Amino acid sequence: MKKMLFFLLFVGHAVLAQFAVFNPSQDAYNILDKIQTKKQTVEAIRQTAMLRQQVSTLKKTADFVKKVNQRVKTVYYLTEMEKVLTNTIKTSDQSFNRLKGSNQFTTVELNIIVSNFGRVIMASNRAVGLGNMVIEANGLKMDDFQRIERLSQTHKDLLALNREIKIMNVQYEYMAQSRSLFNAFKK
Repeated sequence: MKKMLFFLLFVGHAVLAQFAVFNPSQDAYNILDKIQTKKQTVEAIRQTAMLRQQVSTLKKTADFVKKVNQRVKTVYYLTEMEKVLTNTIKTSDQSFNRLKGSNQFTTVELNIIVSNFGRVIMASNRAVGLGNMVIEANGLKMDDFQRIERLSQTHKDLLALNREIKIMNVQYEYMAQSRSLFNAFKK
């Protein structure tokens, strides 16, 4: 009997230790905490989706701006090439007319001057022709970067040819002035 009583006391305490403790306020707090965590998770997922959409929109906008910038650069180079070519032709025309009017060059020398100016004008036309090929046929095979690079190089070539015309103009005008002074002091 003692053993039985001892057994009941020992098992009774063990059984009491196994009973679940129910604390309604703690359970309510845990449920509210889980609900708040779920709300935060849902909000984070929603914000992530919005951010992904914004990133996608920004990528599309950046691509569009890059394309527009490439087109603007193309138009810029074409406009600048037209200005340089017009200036080159105008400079050579004015220079030749001044040299011809100076009466310091023979017909043969004027033909050489015309030939030299014509050589630069023809080189300018070839450069513009290469630029046009970039825009027309070959431009379809080039990406925007290659097209802009080719137009930029053509623009640089035209600027160099324009400088060459101006240098020739200065040289020929110096020659005309020297001859004029020589003839004035000769008399």
